[in-house]
Amino acid sequence: MRTKLVKIAIYIIFSTVSLPFSVSAGNVLVPVDSFPPFHIFPTDGGPPYGEVISVIEAVIDRANRKHPLALEIQYTQDLPFARCLSMMKSGKADMIGGVLDKEDRRSYMHLLRYKNNSNKLFLLRRDDAGEIDGTGDLKGETVGTIIGYSYYKAFDHDPEIVKDPVRTLLIALKKLENKRYNIVICSEAEWLSLKKEDPDFASQFRTAAFRHIQDNPVYIGISKKSWLGRPENLRVLKQTIEDMYSKDDFTRIVSDFYYHYNGGAPAGTGG
Repeated sequence: MRTKLVKIAIYIIFSTVSLPFSVSAGNVLVPVDSFPPFHIFPTDGGPPYGEVISVIEAVIDRANRKHPLALEIQYTQDLPFARCLSMMKSGKADMIGGVLDKEDRRSYMHLLRYKNNSNKLFLLRRDDAGEIDGTGDLKGETVGTIIGYSYYKAFDHDPEIVKDPVRTLLIALKKLENKRYNIVICSEAEWLSLKKEDPDFASQFRTAAFRHIQDNPVYIGISKKSWLGRPENLRVLKQTIEDMYSKDDFTRIVSDFYYHYNGGAPAGTGG
């Protein structure tokens, strides 16, 4: 009897220990990397904000208002993107935004589309006379990329394009500046954000003629191992996101974010 009581006590203790990144029902843990303007960590230590953060918060707010839920968002500190994906795979995190469709991701996440494209462009040193007119011009080149990111299929799966993944766009551009390679790929939004935040550094680079602007859907991911991925919870989120998508709410949410982020000017203005 004494042994049984000890086992019960041990079980209770371990059941109530707060482990790193653990969540309880009602709390939605979102893993976040520093990825302006999608995820921005303010210098005052406040919660992150950005395009993707705005989308996730709008989805949770709509789900809470339309259904009998009381979901609350929690964010991790700045983590490498590969760590964010690892947490989604293990179920230590519940929801992530701004991800592209890759076969391996579907094995551990439910992917719910909210955006039709994520335009990609290529950066060169400003004094570089070379040019890129299409994906074929990248063959044999080394291109700076971000660890864990996918860009578009023709680029991601071409073995003749050497990818040099690093943690952030700034690190990639520092290597470009130091002539470690001649090309960096990034999203159009990232480039606009860099030009806004650090115009002097950005002025050292220019965009190539070629941009990838074909349909490239962007998704919210729900971990299949998370409580949020249970059928009843997934059904609510899927219905919420599909309804918002059909009404073009996400376009308005993203446009509103950039309007305020750019000081009242629509995203993409200012050269």
